[in-house]
Amino acid sequence: MSMLKPGSAELIDELFYRRYLMDEGRLPPFFEDITLSEYMALHAVSEASSTDGEQAGRLYLQELSEKMHLPIRPASQIVSSLRDRGLLAWAHDGDGAEGTYVTLTPAGEELLRRVEGLLRDCSRQVAGEFGRDRLVHLLSELRELDRITADTLRNIQGKEASDGDQNGIL
Repeated sequence: MSMLKPGSAELIDELFYRRYLMDEGRLPPFFEDITLSEYMALHAVSEASSTDGEQAGRLYLQELSEKMHLPIRPASQIVSSLRDRGLLAWAHDGDGAEGTYVTLTPAGEELLRRVEGLLRDCSRQVAGEFGRDRLVHLLSELRELDRITADTLRNIQGKEASDGDQNGIL
């Protein structure tokens, strides 16, 4: 089991990521310029910007869809919306066969900084009222719950496939 990083930014990222997974991307109304799904996409691209090497600043669409736990099509729709608003740039390696990747634009970086500031303020208030230690414990428990749920679903799906094979269904 992994341990949470102690920083407030990491805690709030984890908390809002959990909310994103549970709420299917719906956000409280104080985020007027961006949906939670769009925030998650910008944040993922921003994390890619902190890597070194030839791919620094690039996040391939396939990687983004995996990070967001979305199929390619919905991830592509989110990226298209962000690109149309000038928050992300979309490009291809070579002739496009090597993959499509996105990078943050200056406008995307600015919006991300502004939203992260709001999230930090929110996290301070939530942690102050709920208790930082309780929040760390809750997120750790949710991570374990996610793992157990995913394992259980994989086992159930495997069993159904096996039962279907035995019954001549598949």
